[in-house]
Amino acid sequence: MTLPEAASSRAPSGEGPWRPTTLLFVGLNPPLTSGARTRARVELARGLLGFESVQVANLFALPTRDLAGIVTAGDTEHGWSAARTTLAHRLPAVDGVLLGYGVQAPSGPARQRFRDQVAWLEALLTDVGLPVWQVGGQPRHPSRWQRHTHRTRPGKPFPAALAAELRRRDDSHDENADAVFRAPSAGVTG
Repeated sequence: MTLPEAASSRAPSGEGPWRPTTLLFVGLNPPLTSGARTRARVELARGLLGFESVQVANLFALPTRDLAGIVTAGDTEHGWSAARTTLAHRLPAVDGVLLGYGVQAPSGPARQRFRDQVAWLEALLTDVGLPVWQVGGQPRHPSRWQRHTHRTRPGKPFPAALAAELRRRDDSHDENADAVFRAPSAGVTG
């Protein structure tokens, strides 16, 4: 089954073919830079999946330079609760979700808040029943997609390799969902 066929297989019964219109990309947090490379890769994934448009939401609402910035900024509830408001508002209005918040948790007090946020998001995703995609079976950050596809699909052009690595999660428990909790300190990168 091709990726656009996988996306369109979520047709509501009795309503004819379903056309995916809006994909929600869930990242970790807003960048301090333009985020152009991440946006370009998310846009490529949107096209490969057959969606017409993409919206962005994050697990954490405050911009930081990198994951280390969340260690400091994420030790209070503020950035996490603000992100929940956005996610809860956007999820019911989209047709699919692409997870790309990374596979490494922050350290310190922010780690538990991150874990709680991922658990909250997973419960919300179950409630709304949307199709969910990840790259290579994990919520890898777009900055890591090319590295991953180079390893798993050597010699393939990036767009073709990404198409092969965009995987729709099954509606049951995803065996990779807890990977970030099993090995956050083992040098796992997104």
